[in-house]
Amino acid sequence: MAISNKNGVLKLYGLVEDKRGKVSNGASVIKDHNSAFYESNENKALEVKSVKASDLIKDASQKYSTIVVKMDIEASEYDALEDLIDSGYINKIAHIYVEWHSQYFSAEKIGDLIIRENKIKTCLAGKQTDWH
Repeated sequence: MAISNKNGVLKLYGLVEDKRGKVSNGASVIKDHNSAFYESNENKALEVKSVKASDLIKDASQKYSTIVVKMDIEASEYDALEDLIDSGYINKIAHIYVEWHSQYFSAEKIGDLIIRENKIKTCLAGKQTDWH
């Protein structure tokens, strides 16, 4: 299952494109993830169920009084965090540790991701720590 900004089915890239065989450094539902290293193959991508980050936190908030999140979701953090911010469910999270993945994109795509990342970090000020 993948965490995203929508419920449904998404393609999972990165398990076959760079000839690592059965070894992987991480797969992503973001087609351009790891575009600095290989081109994603639409035909070989796996299909996985996805859940909205806001739905996941909404459900968790009904069970737990304190929610701490460690997020390492291979470039889906941008969509998932924007969903949490837009829905207001980010306020249910006490603290969040995020591994950002902009460095794995091709040079022409990094700039837009850095802009999104900075906007997200501004919204999360005081409750977010970078995770590496």
